[in-house]
Amino acid sequence: MKVIVIGAGLTGLSSALELSEEHDVIVVEKEEEAGGLAGTYARNGYRIERYYHHMFSGDEELLNLLRDLGLDRKIEWRIARTGYLMDDTLYPLNTPLEILKFPYISFMDKIRLAGYVLRSRKLNYAEFDDISCVDAIKNELGERIYRNFFEPLLRGKFGEMYREISYAWLLARVGIRSNRGVRGERLGYLRGSFQTLIERMVDRIQKNGGEIITSSPVKKITKEGKFTVKSRVGEIRGDRVISTIPTPVLEKLIPVDLPDIKYQSSICGLFSFKEPLFDDVYWINVKGDHPFGAIIEHTNFIPPEEYGEHLVYTASYTYPSEITSIDKESIARLHSRALEKISSKKPEWWSISVSKYSGVIYEKGYMGKIPDYRTNIEGLYVAGIFSEPNYPERSMNGSIIAGKECARALMEDINDI
Repeated sequence: MKVIVIGAGLTGLSSALELSEEHDVIVVEKEEEAGGLAGTYARNGYRIERYYHHMFSGDEELLNLLRDLGLDRKIEWRIARTGYLMDDTLYPLNTPLEILKFPYISFMDKIRLAGYVLRSRKLNYAEFDDISCVDAIKNELGERIYRNFFEPLLRGKFGEMYREISYAWLLARVGIRSNRGVRGERLGYLRGSFQTLIERMVDRIQKNGGEIITSSPVKKITKEGKFTVKSRVGEIRGDRVISTIPTPVLEKLIPVDLPDIKYQSSICGLFSFKEPLFDDVYWINVKGDHPFGAIIEHTNFIPPEEYGEHLVYTASYTYPSEITSIDKESIARLHSRALEKISSKKPEWWSISVSKYSGVIYEKGYMGKIPDYRTNIEGLYVAGIFSEPNYPERSMNGSIIAGKECARALMEDINDI
């Protein structure tokens, strides 16, 4: 059986890896390198992700894959500290004392917030899919906690769509992100960047007889008995197709019936500094008049000695309709000025990455929209950031699971013939 996999991100490579043991696999990727959102920059003798990445101790599929590929010894586990930047002042929020010192909510509100987290972990989040996150927080915790704590977080992640977000998303996210220790959250990283994982996956697929074609965006998919995938390298014929590209893109290539999923776009800046911006804080949520919603100081997580410089990400979100007007130079200047205002430090260099369909907007009712791996076109399968394993938070682990589950659905169908 010949299977064409469209997209060489983690989902596509996971599908291809699973299938290549028994079937002929061709992976078609539009970019020059495999990796997708896990792709990297090559800088001064090292690799660094275009979009910040880390892994969690509960990422079993990712950890199993790293062990299988002989990369488990490259994993570094570190405590990642978080904070909240409000009125250009950073407030670490890790230890009980730091939380008590946070001035924007009262002591009693902090008690209420802690109790809320404990209660939320016991709820079945699926029962709240059609409820507004904003309305639920206000009802549970009141206007003051909502305005001073939750609203900036929701705005930073979802932009002006934040009012449409499902309460189920927040409850599910609280459930998976509330296992922090008293010093911070234990996160993992792969020495040498996650590019090492991508390269090992590509190598294993090729050793199994699979083929990876890069720099070849797909232009059209047709089915007349077999599938024909038209790309820059010409026409590729196959018995089955797995698409891991965004659903709006796929719908332009073949008339497939998929749910109307709303996407957001990511603008991720990477900046180099001679000195750290902040002491010891990795993830900083930002409230205020700034062009980004979060600052991720990578070298407060992985030591700067690995790179010979201090590396800082900025994260902001927009929508696919706005991406065509994005000017990277203007974005870089805007983010640079904001970082300099906050820290009084100027960056040495910068890079800006833009992804048109980087994430799903988890609006009310989203759980009812999650597409099955099988589509209405027999032999065409879909998996990606929109798949169930990536709910409530897209991750490398979720992408790997989605890719494997999609491949197994395909193989089950083949075996039933």
